[in-house]
Amino acid sequence: MIVADVFRINRAMKQTYTMHYYGGGGRCNRRRRTRETDPDRRAVMGRKHRYFGLLLASFILAGCCLGAMIACGVSIVQPMVETNSLEFQETTCTTTNANLTGEEVDCKCGKHCHSEYPCLRIDVSYADKDGTTNSGVLFETEKRLHKGGEKDEDSQCVVAPCDRSRRDNEDAVSRFQANYPVGRTFKCLYNPDNTQEVLIKRLYTWNDMFHSMFWSTLGFVIFSGLLVYFFFKCRRARSELATMPIVIPPPGATTAQPGEFLPPPYPGAQTPYPQALQPPPYHTIDSKDEKTGNTVLWYPLMFTEPRSGNTIHLVTQSHGRKDKKRYKMDEQQAAAGRYKMYKCMVIVAALVTAGCMSAIIVCGTNIVQPIVETNSLSFKETTCTTARSYLTGEKADCDCGKNCQSAYPCLRITVSYADEGGTTNNGVLFDTEQRLNKDGHRGEDLQCVTAPCDRSWEENRKEVENFQDEHADGQTYKCLYNPADTNQVLLKRLFTWDHMFHSMLWSSIGFVVFACVTVYLALRCKKAVFGYYL
Repeated sequence: MIVADVFRINRAMKQTYTMHYYGGGGRCNRRRRTRETDPDRRAVMGRKHRYFGLLLASFILAGCCLGAMIACGVSIVQPMVETNSLEFQETTCTTTNANLTGEEVDCKCGKHCHSEYPCLRIDVSYADKDGTTNSGVLFETEKRLHKGGEKDEDSQCVVAPCDRSRRDNEDAVSRFQANYPVGRTFKCLYNPDNTQEVLIKRLYTWNDMFHSMFWSTLGFVIFSGLLVYFFFKCRRARSELATMPIVIPPPGATTAQPGEFLPPPYPGAQTPYPQALQPPPYHTIDSKDEKTGNTVLWYPLMFTEPRSGNTIHLVTQSHGRKDKKRYKMDEQQAAAGRYKMYKCMVIVAALVTAGCMSAIIVCGTNIVQPIVETNSLSFKETTCTTARSYLTGEKADCDCGKNCQSAYPCLRITVSYADEGGTTNNGVLFDTEQRLNKDGHRGEDLQCVTAPCDRSWEENRKEVENFQDEHADGQTYKCLYNPADTNQVLLKRLFTWDHMFHSMLWSSIGFVVFACVTVYLALRCKKAVFGYYL
């Protein structure tokens, strides 16, 4: 009977060791290599595996939604926002010039694939809504305008076919040139803020931009929330599994088969005579028995219980004080786990709070401050005529990036316009309210209408000269004037009330929410620390 009890305890110890070593109560992503006989443990293990599967699915779907957000932002939103294609108005265009510039433009036609196509530039003339005849450069879509609108004249290509074969690209350009010969009339779209920009068609609408970003963002938020939820459910199931005891089967019950938990039989020679089982020395059973004074037979009362770790703890039934100490250690381990979890969450929440705070500062400096200080929302629309456009001779310094300084020539433009009452006024033209906020109160030689700041001086000079050609003396175009100060005139309003409202609202809401979450998690973390030291 004693020998049977000893072998039964030995088998349970090996089963428990195997379970701890291969992850029975360990991480969620390890596979259990033992056969569970306890229905409660089997149910908890099933929940853990189910939550881990849902956790993995949520992670994959959240990653897909994030990828969709990035792809839609780069392919749809960025060209629409930077070209302002939604403001383009429909008109009728006539081709005035269609010729190959002689440039061969390189393009990427796939992975490890590069090709090139000839550049076709088409100039058109059209009448705006006021009946004024303007000329501009034609682009197929807003993507082409976004990519080639700021380039030199020889690189302003109306279409960009990019097949693997160069001959196919040449044929595509030739067909496009044949469809839009000189004198051909067709529907087109022009930019009221920049009459040089003309599109054949608008590739994306407001609904395209809204739905592409809304559903991908909504999916990312939902699956990120499910990811966090299933993570904590999986963690809870793991903790519950780690604290469940292993029940030792009674004598004669079916347990592990050879080769599963027990090693195969010893292949060497064995003696036919049974050897007497000798118990180990008294002090090796429980080194603290001499201090506690407990005297109990060790072999029938010993049992094993899994703990969070890879160590097997032997416990006796008669040690009441040790049981209390063991439960105290369990509570301390749980408090330590909660402390680590809350500490990580506090760090993440604090970083997000700092990010929202940075967004408030950036939006306030770049959007709200120019709008408020220049009062640009009250500017009225009118028609301006360039009275004088000249270079002042000053070179304005600018920062073109980290450890990068550049400069650009200062171009000053004075215009004349009629206000709402029909009175003719004169003013100084500025590109946007940001330029007005920066240079509006400076001397005349530093009232620069535009401020290109590339690394190269030549690029900046060329952009200023192009701007001067577009707004030469006698040119007429739409503009905005300040009723409170008739000397301030804008070419376009960069930010609207919606931009200011949404830029501050969502960043402020994010800051308040995550600041409260940070404080809450910090208090929970502090409570977990007190629970650990109690």
